[in-house]
Amino acid sequence: MVCMLALAGCGQPATSADSNTNGNTEEQKTADVVESVKTEGVLVVYFSRTGEQYNVGVIDKGNTAIVADMIVSQTGADIFEILPQEDYYPYTYDELTDVAKKELRKR
Repeated sequence: MVCMLALAGCGQPATSADSNTNGNTEEQKTADVVESVKTEGVLVVYFSRTGEQYNVGVIDKGNTAIVADMIVSQTGADIFEILPQEDYYPYTYDELTDVAKKELRKR
């Protein structure tokens, strides 16, 4: 879905002549994609990390979850959150960063 919306915004920018002759502005293209999602049925699947974040504090809802909710509210799509069966990563930011660095060194 995110890709569909992003692709709707790609391409040649509409000129004033284009938008006046066929009404196909970038905003209209995006609206058309959103409308097709509403009628065709789309599932938004996401994974979002919560916990202690750098320079923010502890969050109960991650950025990806927030964006997924925004897409669902605009399109009426169904939503599904991917949750790890076992979340073995630490909760605090500093500990999580240390684990990430160790994993990168193993590569």
